[in-house]
Amino acid sequence: MKFKKRTKIIGIVAILIALIGGITGYHSYSHPELKLNAKTVNVEYGADVEKYLINSIDTSIYGDKSVVDDIEFTCKKINDFGDVDVGEYTIKYKYRDSEKTLKLIVKDTTAPEIKLRNSANIFENDVIDYDSLVSVDDLSSYKTSYDDSAVNYNTPGSYIAKYIVEDKYGNKNEVEIPVTVNQLLLQTTSPASISLNPDGTSKFEVSTNCNSAIFYNSSNPNVASVDNAGNIIAKSAGSATITATVKGKQVSTNVVVTNPKPVNNYQSNLPVNKNDDVTYTVYKTRTGDCYHRSGCRYLSRSCIPVSRSSAISQGLRACSVCNP
Repeated sequence: MKFKKRTKIIGIVAILIALIGGITGYHSYSHPELKLNAKTVNVEYGADVEKYLINSIDTSIYGDKSVVDDIEFTCKKINDFGDVDVGEYTIKYKYRDSEKTLKLIVKDTTAPEIKLRNSANIFENDVIDYDSLVSVDDLSSYKTSYDDSAVNYNTPGSYIAKYIVEDKYGNKNEVEIPVTVNQLLLQTTSPASISLNPDGTSKFEVSTNCNSAIFYNSSNPNVASVDNAGNIIAKSAGSATITATVKGKQVSTNVVVTNPKPVNNYQSNLPVNKNDDVTYTVYKTRTGDCYHRSGCRYLSRSCIPVSRSSAISQGLRACSVCNP
């Protein structure tokens, strides 16, 4: 009786052991311990970090792949796995009572993207805003610069400048920008020198082939002033240089202001001594050696009119009677 009872107990224990083993085996198959594919994962800055962390779970050990949805991963330094900055992080995985850790390294190794929007087309001595000619795209902060050492801004021609972008992690990119420098024309039809009296006016006629404003300047506004349209007003006696400037190119004219000569309205009442005047008309005869006034009694009918200077040059002497 005792033997049968003992045998029954042993059988029950064996069944329990087998049952527990089966349950444990089934649990181990359907819910195995957490396992990762690697200890370290490198991710490019801006990539889907969460996707990389999920793909780091070894799902080959799970009969039911949906178990992955029950696995949690956390990091004290990351609040949003959709926006992870460059750096190194420790990721903690947890599934039921099983825990694993993974080292996440986020790097920025991508150079900034630069797109050329426009080429540069300028006049001589002009300034180029290179930033307006390109667009830059980069997730990290960056600095821009340009190399225009091959561009001669003072000489018309075609050149190449370089626009350079480098982000905070040392990734660099550059793009070539075509530069065309056009000849700047600044011409005047005004004379090189303009003469005026005080309060007199003139205009400095200037034209250019660019759309920039022409700036006028007087070297001596007290002598002659000029407005922004090139109109000149004489002020006082002296000289001044009027200059027109566009983008560093200049043309000029010299303005000379002189006071007008005073008008002499004085009339002398003194008699005119014709002996001092050699330009008036006298008369000579064909045979005589004197020249006479008109009406002189010694003047024959064959009188010949000549200028006094001509008579003198011919060796004729003045008549002692009429004293021409």
